[in-house]
Amino acid sequence: MRIKSIFAVLLAIATMASCSDNVEGEGPDTGTGSSGTAYMSLNVTYPTSSTKAGSTEEPAEPDEAAIKEFYVLTFDGSADKKLIKHSNATTYYTKIDGSVTKMLKVNPDTKYLLVVANPGAKMQNRLGSLTENTKYSDFNEVITLDALGAGETPDILVKEIVESVDGSTGIGKHFTMINVGTYDINSDKWPDDGLLDVGSNVKKVDPQGTYPNDAAAQAAASSDKATLKIERLAAKIEVDATSAVAATTTYPNAKFEFGAWILDYRNSTFFPYAKKTKLDTHNSPAFYENNFYTEDPNYILDEVGKGHENGIILNKADDSKDIPADGLWKDSKGLDYCIENTMEAKAQKFGAATRLVIKGLYTPNNTEIPLGTDWFFWDNKAYTIATLKAAYNAAKTDPTEIEKLFIEATDNFLIEANKINSNISTSDIDLLDAAQLTTALIPNGGEITKINKCLRWYQGGLNYYYYEIRHDNSDLGNMEFGKYGVVRNNWYNLNLKNVTGKGTPWYPGGGPEDPDPGEDIDQENAYLDFEIEVGPWVYWTTDFDI
Repeated sequence: MRIKSIFAVLLAIATMASCSDNVEGEGPDTGTGSSGTAYMSLNVTYPTSSTKAGSTEEPAEPDEAAIKEFYVLTFDGSADKKLIKHSNATTYYTKIDGSVTKMLKVNPDTKYLLVVANPGAKMQNRLGSLTENTKYSDFNEVITLDALGAGETPDILVKEIVESVDGSTGIGKHFTMINVGTYDINSDKWPDDGLLDVGSNVKKVDPQGTYPNDAAAQAAASSDKATLKIERLAAKIEVDATSAVAATTTYPNAKFEFGAWILDYRNSTFFPYAKKTKLDTHNSPAFYENNFYTEDPNYILDEVGKGHENGIILNKADDSKDIPADGLWKDSKGLDYCIENTMEAKAQKFGAATRLVIKGLYTPNNTEIPLGTDWFFWDNKAYTIATLKAAYNAAKTDPTEIEKLFIEATDNFLIEANKINSNISTSDIDLLDAAQLTTALIPNGGEITKINKCLRWYQGGLNYYYYEIRHDNSDLGNMEFGKYGVVRNNWYNLNLKNVTGKGTPWYPGGGPEDPDPGEDIDQENAYLDFEIEVGPWVYWTTDFDI
């Protein structure tokens, strides 16, 4: 397992406003004013390339590091960390074009600083609502995205923190970014808030003091820049199934062919800054001092055991026969981005963690059931249409109790299939043939068997598998803290290595063989086992089996 961080270029900018066409919110320069004048300069950095032992840090694509605009906020040193501005400023933020490197004015009482880059619509609304009564805690309240509208799909949720994605490359551009937070080496912990202490970097103009005029204060600020690290709010997912085109299979005659993958269980809530907890995964200091896990708004398992499901959006409803449209699925080595989704150790449930769904062709025995053909499954045995008919007719003669259940399951399949294609007989299985079971006549055929006491039908050999994405892929025990979830500015490279058996004939979720959302993820019969890489990006590589 490795982590890659995306440390892009070093920007030199100054905060809070000197008159410039590229700076919004400062107001006219009318002198020092009653509150006085101060200056400071700031280096803003974001993830570059280096290596960690438990993970690595990988550079971003140029578009992933692109900055369109900064919003700079300053706070005083009070216990509430109250938002402040220069006396001439017209807003409680300073908006700076991404290319600006000019010195900017700040309130002399500035103690802490926060930068938001490329904010989405919800974040912009929050920035626009800032007032003199705003405290840091007010700014950092949870952001909840609007419910999906008619025809909208969960993949649009990430547009709040990734402005656009190139349709041909899958690479995002203009990611929302915010302070990383300052790791305290002495206490060996991350701070509860992400504010940067800039008190010593603020140079106040004082005619009787060290900096008697603007020029002196500006020169001092320029030579004493504060350094601020910012990170993307998005997590990045990549699935590599190139080895799985002819993937190894647990059973010698089995065969698998990868089809496509999609993210499921997307989060729709986030904090602007997410509190971090250090993980024990070994690393060498780089952009981040250590590996970490964050806390999102649905991090806690509440008193009724449902808090982990708040804000989670699925790709399809349990009672829907539809599956995600073809255009939403990704090919091998395709990329996707999502809002971070984390949980306390005991909240690592099937209904909480962001998961991957894979579809592909699978046969348990390529000699008897050629890959890509229909097959059926019941009581640990696979059937072709021909062997199903033979077994059914033999069982009808003098059925045992087990055979009675087999007959019932087969009859239920015929009834469900007949609801879609009325030419299928519900009373004479010998009339069943492959021509009646095509996707043209019964779209998404496996979905009709997503009921109890029904034969499983793998239409055209199509199987679905899911994998609960692991964050920390070191040698952790069951349900250990930080094991599952996706974290901001982490890049998860998932490499499919082995297929252990059949999946489900339906899109996972709500089926008789699917786990309950309230069940712990770590169970011996979990579907997939990945090997991960994450990215600064913090970059983890995870190999997994399905």
